[in-house]
Amino acid sequence: MTYKDPIMAGYRDFIREAQKLNLVSNERMFRLLTKIKGEAFVNDLQALIKILGCRYSKIRVSRKPMGIRVFEKRVPSISELWVEMKEGEFLKAIVSIQVKPDRWIVLYL
Repeated sequence: MTYKDPIMAGYRDFIREAQKLNLVSNERMFRLLTKIKGEAFVNDLQALIKILGCRYSKIRVSRKPMGIRVFEKRVPSISELWVEMKEGEFLKAIVSIQVKPDRWIVLYL
């Protein structure tokens, strides 16, 4: 789809650039997580990201989980995660996954 409106074209370019930067940042995070949790965990995390449909969401680090604990059965090495649903103009979800005793990675959907 092409936009003739320069504002929409600029917005589309902005979104593409932000997505590209998030993917680069996530690749760095995947390399760090491979060292901490192993390749199987990272492969399962990537599968979960695909299932959740948040490929372009930037992975962040937190000192505590957000939401309620949910047991996950779709990916082998991630048995539980924390999910928080937020209502507003759009329904949003925050998913936290523990990677160390005091560290979680957070995905914003």
